[in-house]
Amino acid sequence: MKVIEVENSHHMGDQFINFMFFTQIKDFIEKNNIFIKYYCWEQYHANLIDFCPTPNITILNFEQPYKKKYYELWQGGRTAKLVPQNMNHFAEDLLVYMFNLFLQDFNLDIKVHMWNYEQVKIKYWFANLSSIYKDIQVLIINSAPRSGQYKYDRIKWDNEIVMLSKQYKIATTEFVSNDILCLNKFTLKDITAISTNVDYIIGINTGPLLPLFNTYTLERVKKIYIFGGIFKHEKVVCNPSNLISCISP
Repeated sequence: MKVIEVENSHHMGDQFINFMFFTQIKDFIEKNNIFIKYYCWEQYHANLIDFCPTPNITILNFEQPYKKKYYELWQGGRTAKLVPQNMNHFAEDLLVYMFNLFLQDFNLDIKVHMWNYEQVKIKYWFANLSSIYKDIQVLIINSAPRSGQYKYDRIKWDNEIVMLSKQYKIATTEFVSNDILCLNKFTLKDITAISTNVDYIIGINTGPLLPLFNTYTLERVKKIYIFGGIFKHEKVVCNPSNLISCISP
């Protein structure tokens, strides 16, 4: 048995990135009797438990007062200093490098090659949704960015979302208007489930966007428009000029 202790003291998106990769190596860690103790802030535990791929991963809270104690599994810090220049342009390349560095540091004989994941539970989550959420045309991730990756003009976004809502059935992750479906009380698993049957996703590069990079959503969606960050997936359009330009007929 091998026990690995890692931590991430950053935001929800940073946590979910790691669990996307844990899902990819689930079979390997179970077959090799590897157990991971994952430390992060308690407010993220419930969402991470939904996506945790194996009982071999235990999600734990930091001791207080917080002091960095374990291996930091994060795209910044040491990873940012070590990443080769040719892997520092696209978000996917940086994240794959980060996780492979972790695997190498703990002498785990496996590598990851992509930044997405498959989680069969998503199908069951979708089946359990109310019918009103099963025919969304445009899912908009308008949650505020936490790490300064995008300069968010909330008023401008709200105005453009209202304009789009006159042509499409829209759901947003933060409240815009009483006439637009709002998912601000939904968990990440529910937002992820909804994304598997939408035509378009428009989103800020922030926590709730990341779970949407699952195989079911990527197969079904026509385009994903992302504000903040550079991604190379063929269905992603990065940093469009505004929301209206994304899917105007």
